[in-house]
This record gives sequence, structure tokens and C-alpha cells, in this order.
Amino acid sequence: NCMTCKEPREVFGRIFEALPRHVTACAAEVAGEGLQRLGAALTGRVKAATRRPGDMVLVVLDEMDHLVTKGQEVLYNLFQMAYHPDSTVLLVGVANSIDLVHRLLPRLHALGCQPDTVHFRAYGHGDLRRLVEQRLAALPGPVFEPMALELCGRKVAAAAGDMRRALGACALALDLAVEEHTSDGENSDDGNPKEHRVTMRHMAQALGRVFRSPVVDAIR
Repeated sequence: NCMTCKEPREVFGRIFEALPRHVTACAAEVAGEGLQRLGAALTGRVKAATRRPGDMVLVVLDEMDHLVTKGQEVLYNLFQMAYHPDSTVLLVGVANSIDLVHRLLPRLHALGCQPDTVHFRAYGHGDLRRLVEQRLAALPGPVFEPMALELCGRKVAAAAGDMRRALGACALALDLAVEEHTSDGENSDDGNPKEHRVTMRHMAQALGRVFRSPVVDAIR
């Protein structure tokens, strides 16, 4: 995950460290760090008896948007490495910016490194609701009111379709419900145990916090 890199160039060293030993062995004599050693290991510039014919390395980089720099050197180097004639790497990049390649990397086509792109549509409200329900299926009983999940799905789908936002809203709504039920006590007025569930009210409060604008907070 590229989000774990403190700065974009750190990704080269991270990939090198994750490679199998028989792949990195060919770069043992290469001076330098990061890009130089990774390039030697993946593009065949250093001959090694340890490399087996047909060996390929699959590199999957999630959150590739975080490798964006002023001159895009990091991203250009990664794509050029994958397109090197002797390359043994298959590069798969996952990014939130659907126009990352066309908007930020216009020289890829001229360099002969134009990658294939696949666009995935954002989650719809039904998708989000079903995914959350799958997560909740492991619990012993119903925790959320159905309409609370419906509200969550529709709000998140309208804003971004981001599953992480939906899960964050559900976690916050659950915290609000637990806090409320703890302060109200465990039993109802007739002495029977209360049924504790996350309601639309809890979810509405949680969604308000998840999608709260920092500009509005500053004004307040």
C-alpha cells in the first residue's frame, strides 16, 4: 500500500525488500539503493544463474495516487521498468484518480509505456448496504435497523461510493448507540432488558460527522 510510504521514492526499496531472494540475488553487487537495485533485479541488467527462464514478478501497488511528485519521476520510473525489453515485472497499479495516467503522465505514450487501464464504477447504495450486511452477518443478532443501513448506503453512494466511508459511518453510529444505551441503563421502565440497536437517528448523526466540512468547522 503506497500510503505507508513516508515519501514516494521509498516505494522502490519497499518493492525490493518484498521480492523473493532468488530475484534480489542478482542485484547484490549493484551499488546504490532503491531504484538502482530494483531495476537490476527486475530488468535483467545483471546476469545471474539464480534467475530461472520465464520468471515473472507481479507487483501490485494500491493507492498509487500517493506516489505523485512534481515531476512524476517515481511513476515514470515504475512504468518504464515494467516496459523494459528484459523486464520480468508485471505492474498492477490501483488508484482513486480515474485519469491518473492521462492527466499526470502524458509522456507515457511517447515513451512507449502506455498501460492498459480498467475503470471500476463506484459502489451504488445497494452494493454498499449488501457489503455492510455481509460484515454484520457474523454477529449473533441484528445490530442495525434496516433503514439505518439504507440511509448509510444512500448517503455514501451519493457522496463518493467509498466503502471505507460507509464502514466508518457504521462504526461511529455503533459507538453513539453504545454510549447512549450505557447512559440510559440496561433495563426499560418495566424492568425488562432493552433491545439495543443502531437506529436511523444514530446513523444520521454519524454521517453528519463523517461528511462534516472542515471549512464549516473553521467558520464555527
